[in-house]
This record gives sequence, C-alpha cells and structure tokens, in this order.
Amino acid sequence: MNRVQVKWNSLLIFTIMVVFSLGCDESGNSTTHFTDPRDQQKYRKVKIGDLVWMGENLSYKTKDSWCYDNNESNCKKYGRLYNFNVAMEVCPDGWYLPSREDWDNLEQTIGRKVAGKKLKSKKKGGTDDYGWSALPGGFRYSNGNFQGVENGGFWWSATGYMNDDAYSRGIGMLVDIIGENLVENNYGLSVRCVQDSKLDNAPFIQDNQERISWYNESATEFTIITAKQLVEFAQLVNNWKNFNGKTVKLGADIMLNDTANWQNWTTNPPKNKWIPIGGKEPDDCDDYCAPVAFSGTFDGNNFVVSGVYVRNPSSNNQGLFGFLAHNGTIRNLSVTASYIEGKEIVGGLAGYSRGTIGGSSFGGRVTGDNYVGGLVGYNHRAAYHCYELYHCDDYHIVNYPGVIHNSHFNGKVAAKGNNVGDLVGHNEKKEISK
Repeated sequence: MNRVQVKWNSLLIFTIMVVFSLGCDESGNSTTHFTDPRDQQKYRKVKIGDLVWMGENLSYKTKDSWCYDNNESNCKKYGRLYNFNVAMEVCPDGWYLPSREDWDNLEQTIGRKVAGKKLKSKKKGGTDDYGWSALPGGFRYSNGNFQGVENGGFWWSATGYMNDDAYSRGIGMLVDIIGENLVENNYGLSVRCVQDSKLDNAPFIQDNQERISWYNESATEFTIITAKQLVEFAQLVNNWKNFNGKTVKLGADIMLNDTANWQNWTTNPPKNKWIPIGGKEPDDCDDYCAPVAFSGTFDGNNFVVSGVYVRNPSSNNQGLFGFLAHNGTIRNLSVTASYIEGKEIVGGLAGYSRGTIGGSSFGGRVTGDNYVGGLVGYNHRAAYHCYELYHCDDYHIVNYPGVIHNSHFNGKVAAKGNNVGDLVGHNEKKEISK
C-alpha cells in the first residue's frame, strides 16, 4: 500500500521516486520510505528532532486490530486501530511504540501550542510542516462501537497507567494543540511507530519503554543475561507491567557499573545510574497514589548483580526494587558493591516490600533520612531467619505485616532520622530470628 499523498506530474518521476525510496510528503519535505517485510506495505519516514517517525498510521493486520466501522476502505485511508497490548508488540522489527516521553519530545520540538496544527494533514486544515500528515481516524470502544472519524485522530503511547489504562495522544481537527488522555487498554487506537535507534547507544536510558525483543506478553518465564536486559525489565515494570504470575530469572552475573571504586561513589559517581524497579507514583497524582509495584517472582538463580548506583536524595521507595507487591518475590539473589541513596523508604534490595524475600543478600552502602534498612526500608510483614553482618545504631522493629528469610546484609547503613536497621528499617512483627 502506498500512502504518499503527492500528485506526481509524470509517470517517470513517480517511478524514479519509488525505486530509490525517496520522495516528498504533502508538505514538500524530503522523506524516505520503509517497507514492512511482514506484508510488504510501504510507509513514509519523517525525522522530527532526534526521532524518526512513521509518516502515517500503521496498517499491519493482526488479531485485535480493526478498520474503522469494520470497513476495509477506512484501513487504507487511516490505518488500523489496535488495543494497547497488541500496540505494544505490533511495530515491525527495528521500530517501537513511542513512550509518553517520546510524545512530549515531539511536542516540545514543534511547540506545544501549535504542534497539532503543524502535524495535521493539509487536507484537514493543518500545515503539515514535518510530513507527519495526521488524519482523523477516530477510535473503537471496547464494546465494538466506533466514534470520532473525521473529528480527531488518537494514538497510543507505550506508557501504561496502573493495570488497565494507558496514556494516549489525540489531535482534534478544530484545535491546534495535541491532547493527552488515559484510555482503557481494550479500546482501539491508531499506532505510529518510531525507529529504534537508541537502544544500542544508550542501554541505561530508563525513561522510554522502547520495543523489547525478549518480552512476550503471553510468556510466563523469562531469562535475563545482560545489563541491557535488566534495564529493559525495569522499563517494563515502571510502565505498569507488574509481571503478576510471571517469573524473571537471571542466567548470568550482571555488572551495571565498574565496581573497582564503588566505595568512593559518594564523591566520584559511576557512569550508569539505576532507576529502581517499581516505586514511582503516577505523574498526575495530586495526593497519594499507589506506586508502580512488581508482583511477579524475580529469581536471581544464585547469580550476582553488582554495581547498582541509586542516588535520588529527594525520592522515596529507593533500592534495586522500589516497591515489591504483596504477591511479589525476590529469591536467590546477591547484590554486591552497590550504593543506594534516597529520602525515605530506602533499602538495598527493596525500598518498600509487602512480598517475600528469601535466600538473598545485599553488600554495599544504604543511606537516607527515615525508614532505611540494609535489605528493606519498610517491610510490611514478618521477617525471620535473618542475620546482620554489620552493626548499626537505632535498629527499630515496628509492627507491620513481607517475609524475609535466609537473607543477610553486609555493609553500612546511614540515616538522619529514625527507623533504621541492618536488615529492615521498619517491620511489622518482632519475629526476626538468627
């Protein structure tokens, strides 16, 4: 399918442009093309800022995708509509569904007050300055009804919210801005893919949930063997993939930073900063909102993660994991030569835990203000069969129902306030035994 919206003056010019995959979009900008090897459909590519976007909506036919009003002619005009889970996986190899941050960057590059107008097709009242050629393709409700065609276009971002919703962007035909909404995952929206040019060059960027090749929504067990994959795992959790009922195993030792000088990281920090797995509250939260939580099983498989560097002195829920849910488990994991710093609820393995931690250890330095522990900052169940290898003053055990067993800490804990301990900073029941 060829969606290049250009009226060529001669057949000769058209032939030359197709052969060399170089043409002009309806704005007159120079473009290149990409052919999806899965179905041989051709898409324009446009570069806006640092990112290369598809210049039209994806139209790859797959399960849980639809044409507006179930009319094939609308797919040819507007592309297909996908639910969120399919949208996360449907971009071709080498492309990914853009994150919320990618959309923000797009708006900032163009100008927030005029981004919608400058991205809209000229045929729909826009100026199409960049060749993005937005069309009003509408959307599909979860009940199968359709709405909004010729009134607005709506696109998924890769950033989920809680378990059932995700952020989306919309461009109305009568406004000049781009709007943002939370949409149920089972709605059908359009997809614009971004070319995957950053993963190899920036493996420790954790703000974008880019296309992650090893993750399959239907799988229940995954094995991680590289630092890059561990970062990608954190990306998934931090974009509301809680891994409930799934197991993630280590298949090798993983070093996130060179640890030769780790004891001096307070004054000479390493290159790669770790963003905790879970623990972040939604960006639009006005008061308290439930943070992102890991609900699956993380099995270290007796391998070691070293060189974890967290330094967020104004943030809560800091650790390798920020927040472990009540049905989450960390087991058989050793973390060594690492530095964890936060404000409150800070721990080497997990800042906040309602789950189970067993057969695991942390070696390094943990520091914060309150609720600071060598293993867990704030533990929400009983801890037992543990022992501390480093004495720390102000060890407080306060009752809250998390299970920690056969685990240990070897390092240093420092805090400015109360609720500080070698193993946990704040714990539910006094059931720690050695």
